[in-house]
Amino acid sequence: MHPRNALLQFLVGLVMLVVGFYWFATSVHVTSGFGWGFGGWDAPGGLLVVPFIAGVMWWFFNTSSTGAKVLTVLGLVGIVAAILSSVRFVMWGQNLLSYLIMLVFMFGGAALMARVLFTDEKGERERRAELRDRERDEERDVEEQIADLEEEIRDLRDGR
Repeated sequence: MHPRNALLQFLVGLVMLVVGFYWFATSVHVTSGFGWGFGGWDAPGGLLVVPFIAGVMWWFFNTSSTGAKVLTVLGLVGIVAAILSSVRFVMWGQNLLSYLIMLVFMFGGAALMARVLFTDEKGERERRAELRDRERDEERDVEEQIADLEEEIRDLRDGR
């Protein structure tokens, strides 16, 4: 791979990756509804704030209480978990061809970029040169063997 081809491959891969991700990002609609669902039971978002509020009140009442700190942190973790679990990604109507082209752009572009970034150019050139040297050495060995055989044949003819 020539250096200019590597740069071209990298740039083409980058463009493909950006276009694919942009196309994907504009095809996905993000919605959320605050609340927490567990099994068949859905808790309204307001109920999740109750442990946090109780923990804060307890903490302000008794600042050295470990239980208040734990309750406050658990309430905060519950709120964050509810928000994250309520986010929904919905893909707008895409036909299969559009979806496949989108994937080819994203992952094909990433593969082109990875090929350029992780290929050892110098090592590959050295391996090719080493292979050529080995082939030349083998050709010389074969030519020497042929010359020796021809000499033996001449000696045998002369000896008759």
